[in-house]
Amino acid sequence: MDKQYKWDLTKFCSSIDDCKAKMNNVLVDSKNLDKYLGHLNEKDILIKYLKESMEITNRFYICYVYSFAGLDAEFDNEKLKELNNWIQMKSAEFSKLEAPFTAELKTLDEEYLKGLKSEPAYSEWKFYLDGLIRVNKHLLGEVEEKILAEFSALSQGFKSINNNCYFSDIKYEDVEDEKGEKHHLNTGNMGKFIQSSDRTLRKNTAISAKKAYSFYGDLMTQNFISLLKTRVAENKIRKYDSVLSRVLEGYFIDEKVYQNVINYAKEYFDIVIRYYECKRKLLGLDKLYSFDKMAPLNFKQNTYTFEEGFNIVKNAMSVLGQDYVELLDRAYNERWMDVYPRDTKRSGGYTWGTYGITNIVLLNWTDDLDSVFTLAHELGHAIHEYTLYQHQEVQNSDVPLFIAEVASTFNENILFDYIYKNATSVDEKFALLDYYTHNIIRTVFNQCTYSEFEDFCYKTIENEEPISKEIISKKWCELVSNPLDGVIDGSYSNPLSWQNFTHFYDSSYYVWQYALAYTISSEFSARVLNGGEKDRKDYFEFLAGGHQEKPTELLKRLGIDINSKDFCESSFKNFEKAVDRFEKETDIYLSKRTVK
Repeated sequence: MDKQYKWDLTKFCSSIDDCKAKMNNVLVDSKNLDKYLGHLNEKDILIKYLKESMEITNRFYICYVYSFAGLDAEFDNEKLKELNNWIQMKSAEFSKLEAPFTAELKTLDEEYLKGLKSEPAYSEWKFYLDGLIRVNKHLLGEVEEKILAEFSALSQGFKSINNNCYFSDIKYEDVEDEKGEKHHLNTGNMGKFIQSSDRTLRKNTAISAKKAYSFYGDLMTQNFISLLKTRVAENKIRKYDSVLSRVLEGYFIDEKVYQNVINYAKEYFDIVIRYYECKRKLLGLDKLYSFDKMAPLNFKQNTYTFEEGFNIVKNAMSVLGQDYVELLDRAYNERWMDVYPRDTKRSGGYTWGTYGITNIVLLNWTDDLDSVFTLAHELGHAIHEYTLYQHQEVQNSDVPLFIAEVASTFNENILFDYIYKNATSVDEKFALLDYYTHNIIRTVFNQCTYSEFEDFCYKTIENEEPISKEIISKKWCELVSNPLDGVIDGSYSNPLSWQNFTHFYDSSYYVWQYALAYTISSEFSARVLNGGEKDRKDYFEFLAGGHQEKPTELLKRLGIDINSKDFCESSFKNFEKAVDRFEKETDIYLSKRTVK
């Protein structure tokens, strides 16, 4: 493969040996921080420690990203597996070196920390201090923190097991299309096959995946349960009420925001049923199966080379100005992206990086419309991170997941508007309208359902109730498949399909934040598309916002109050209007097709 289509990780480390050398230097410098121990109650010493510690931590993550991203692109690379295991061990050592500082920070008086916020030297550390005040009640003594450091490092193994099993060890049977031709199936091209216009190929892909998941079902389930038990145990030790409360507290979000999004997704669930009923009619099927959910409509679908798709994204995003477009060009020219699927490459897409280094973007390009939207989504993340690095100090450059996902889904909305307006045929416009409506279903409603499943698993463990593969699978079907029984035949549904949701391993309560982010990004994109220069500047202010203030306060200052039930309800009413439009256009389209 041309190296232009593989990302350049040398901006992190030049080689495996370089990564090891850099990590060893990180550990040496971390040990040298001991000079500050016992003096963190002195304001001049504390700020020196914070700055030096933050710089060392960023260097640690440079090695971490190099190791894990390298393996994501080559899960069969034994040298990278060795590096990855070594990095995880060094991660535990790094955390243990932080333990005495964590214990000392716990002793700092809350009023002392609040007073530092008015000191000129701490002008860029105010939000950091707020966070320190918040977590201090959950910090432990030095011995306990060292034990938890080991504990936390071991828990990383559950994610590694899942990734290696799902992206490397699981082998799928070849799948046959309607012409009898066999196709090699892997995690990278599965999405393409399940969106094929060939129904036989879609069906056989679903059968092959279900069989493969079943083979590893017990292993993957026990691994998942063990991960959740580990997180719950740590939370109890740190005296958090629940995993959910810890996540929300970390983002300064009230639980009512979470409940509002989940409850409105339930209240408006009829939207999902109506969408799939339209889909069934458009496909001309008497019965819709689970493998038909992402089927394209019955006419010629556009295909896109990577370069064609990249140029479409550039043209769409030009609404944000030339500076944004030039950053997209940098992403291409500087090889931020790993583009095409391979047998032992992680599926899906993500954006990752560290402060001060342009992000890397994992893609699995398959020449379809979904690939174009995924490209826009991930580049939205990458440029958001770049903008943060240009405007914020390292301690203020991190943002909550729901803020990060605004930048990505914003790009999807802008891209849809551009492609739809430039579509040249009725069929193309309708295919785009179908994609847009389905995107609402999978980004908002599906993610809320998945979060309910995750919440059930956590609460079952937190309440010390029985949990097993059968219990988990039954709940998954109850939430994901059963509500659609009236419109989708679940004969080919996979009760173990939750296994491929790597976000459950990446972070607790990640998935519902897509839904919250989509409500916010829909508002921002509507303003940018229909407004003027002020709306564009407001959006760039959002991108540059970072953690100098609470995310809810940043949004409220820009006219979006996520604590308001009215905002949430208004968003879901807009989603309903999109489905109303799709239903109406479906009837018109079908009547014209019948006349012909």
